[in-house]
Amino acid sequence: MTPHQAFRPLLHALALAQGRGLPVRDGIWSTIAAASAPQETAIIDRAISDLTAEATPYLMLDTEAEQTVYRLAHRPFTEHFAQFGQEHERLHQVITAALTTDAACPKPNSTRTSRSTSPPTPAFRVIQRPGVTNLRSDLHGHG
Repeated sequence: MTPHQAFRPLLHALALAQGRGLPVRDGIWSTIAAASAPQETAIIDRAISDLTAEATPYLMLDTEAEQTVYRLAHRPFTEHFAQFGQEHERLHQVITAALTTDAACPKPNSTRTSRSTSPPTPAFRVIQRPGVTNLRSDLHGHG
């Protein structure tokens, strides 16, 4: 997948974001974009760099948990790229599963360690929410 082909899944991920937006750090944005793509898709870091450079007027920067996060700048963009109805709930389950797997298998070049004193990443906070714990147990065969 070329960086430009990844733009739609990346924008879709931003439309599904909760809170202030999605961070690039720790692969959160790319994990959500890959999980929400209609087919198996690998999102490369260059795609995010290209998107943030080319779509600057359509994106907002903010901070959450002491890191930079991105979100769509206008509600009509969010409504356009988000999918609602039955698909919406299934998509959130797929994303939660991807983030849970990603959190359980840290990347070798990740700056977070088990002894890190920095605030938990948004993915960690998502998988610690009530209701998600049950999903996490079901995914790992403990439920």
